This record gives sequence, C-alpha cells and structure tokens, in this order.
Amino acid sequence: MTFSATSANALVSLGTSIDGGATIILQNSGALGASFVGAIGGFELDVSTGLIGLSPVLLGSSSSNVNTVGTGSLDVYVTRDNIAGPAPTNFLTTFSSNSIPTGWTITLQSIYGGGAWGAGGTQLGLYTNTGPVVGNNGANVVAGPFGGAGPYQVTAHYSIVANAPGTNESNIEILAGVPEPGTWAMMIMGFGAAGAMIRRRRALLSVRA
Repeated sequence: MTFSATSANALVSLGTSIDGGATIILQNSGALGASFVGAIGGFELDVSTGLIGLSPVLLGSSSSNVNTVGTGSLDVYVTRDNIAGPAPTNFLTTFSSNSIPTGWTITLQSIYGGGAWGAGGTQLGLYTNTGPVVGNNGANVVAGPFGGAGPYQVTAHYSIVANAPGTNESNIEILAGVPEPGTWAMMIMGFGAAGAMIRRRRALLSVRA
C-alpha cells in the first residue's frame, strides 16, 4: 500500500501482520478514524482510533483488547496520512500499556513520515516492556525539531510478542507540540471518555457473543 501526498483528504488506515508476514489492510477510513474487531490469526483484536482532529491530537489509537489462547506475534499499524501542513516543530507521544501477561513483550512506537505504515520514517518515540507487569505503565516522549510545509503522515505501531495465553490493552496518542497545562486537563478528560466508550463497546460485544 502507498500513501499519496496529493490525496484530497487525510486518511486513517489500519493494518496488521502476523508472525512477521505481509501486512494485511484491515480498513481504510476517512479523517475521523477507523476501527476493527475480529480474529487475526490466533489473536482476538479490538482496535479503534479516536480524538482525530481535536487539536492538538493528530492520532489517538487504542489497541484496546488483544488476547490469544496460543502464542505468536502480532503487529498493528495505524497511519494517518496527508495531514495538512505545516508540520509541528515538536511532537509529543503518550504511551500506556495495561497488565502485560507473563511471557509477553509489548513494543509501542510513533513514527513521523515515511512510506506505507511508516516504513523508513523517523521514530518519534518508543516504549517497550516485558511481562509480568501489573497495572498501567507508560511514558511520555517529546521529539523534535521538525517542521516543514506538509502534507505529512504519522503512524502508531503496536508490536505484541506472546509466548503464552493472555490479554493486554495498550494505547498510543500522537500530539502536535507540547500542550499547555489547561489543554492537558481537557485531553485527560477526553481520554477518560474514550476509554469508557471502549469498555462499554467491549461489554456489549461480550453480551452479544
């Protein structure tokens, strides 16, 4: 898949790769986001984007419910392409990962530019941890300077290596610049609301199943 800098509107795309294989496109959507719920190889995946376009958030995505009864590796890519310039001078990425099971390694990264799924782009931030980890863990990473006329793209990349059955919830938010304290407070409220919506959605899916 390629991303065209001349497309009329920003595009959010989801893709996955199992055990290092070719990337499979799950969904191409509009600028408001994309989502997928279903089985990918031996994994059950619930991934969705949120907070798209609410300044200063460029891409909010949640690998909200990844679980497996076996072993293997799963890569999940969320790319927002053709964002109108100018590109920000600095980027802030917030990473979080909740309850990493024993035998799992979670690697989260944010990428600026590059080709399909951020290949060859510039890494903005990186977080990695190996289970067992109880509770929520994460990091905030500032990268820059960048800038430029645009358009440009950003990618959130989730890498899960599972050597035992388990479940994990991870989140990546990519922001333009470093927010002021008041903006941080509004964003935290927004993240909480988005998390509540995801939990309600997951509960409904469990009831329907």
